[in-house]
Amino acid sequence: MRFNRHAVYLGTPGPEERCPAHAVGRTDAILLSPLQAARGGSNGAVGGLNLVGDVTSYSLRKPGIEVTATWSRLPQAVAQALGRKALPAAKRGWLSSDPPPNVSRSVNGAPPRSSFRASTFTGPGFDTCAAPSTSQMSAWHASPYHAVGVYLGGINAACAQVNLSRRWISHEIASGWHPVPIWVGPPAPSNLCACRAMSANTAQA
Repeated sequence: MRFNRHAVYLGTPGPEERCPAHAVGRTDAILLSPLQAARGGSNGAVGGLNLVGDVTSYSLRKPGIEVTATWSRLPQAVAQALGRKALPAAKRGWLSSDPPPNVSRSVNGAPPRSSFRASTFTGPGFDTCAAPSTSQMSAWHASPYHAVGVYLGGINAACAQVNLSRRWISHEIASGWHPVPIWVGPPAPSNLCACRAMSANTAQA
């Protein structure tokens, strides 16, 4: 499932998605998922997806549907496609100061501390548009790669991150992997890719 294509996706994204690494950018797209499956996603985020930026989600309880909508510039076209005058306010993704909704806080209200320490790694790594499943990561253990790039979000993020969660990060670090967080923000205005770039006006860039 890629949000850089004009598409309506039906169903719940599976854990073995294989998004191409060259996918970039976010456009007008709609995901319709069963409400219960969406609520019980891998990490409790919107539709089980770690989406931030131009995205919103709302529930249609009577038909039992969770609607997730993304857009590139203006949400009006997507709202019209959904038969609405406007889209509801975007929900914040969990990639903020808040923990994922299904992660409990400690007694004093602070997020629980990770038991892993930051480390410096030098060596080959790889990345894919969507974080691989734990079984795929296990299969990569036989390779010379020991670092993995993980796209956390950004205006030009293209793929759903169904597998990415705090549990996934903890498991892969414990398995010997070195995650490299990547934020897919706007590139320089001279960039030739079909994505949202910074303004050429230095006062606005």
